[in-house]
Amino acid sequence: MVVDVVSPFEEAEGVQRFMNALPKK
Repeated sequence: MVVDVVSPFEEAEGVQRFMNALPKK
């Protein structure tokens, strides 16, 4: 399912997961 507009909550969740996936310095 493709959504043109992503809700702020889902976007924040995606950003949080992306940051968690990055190696910690």
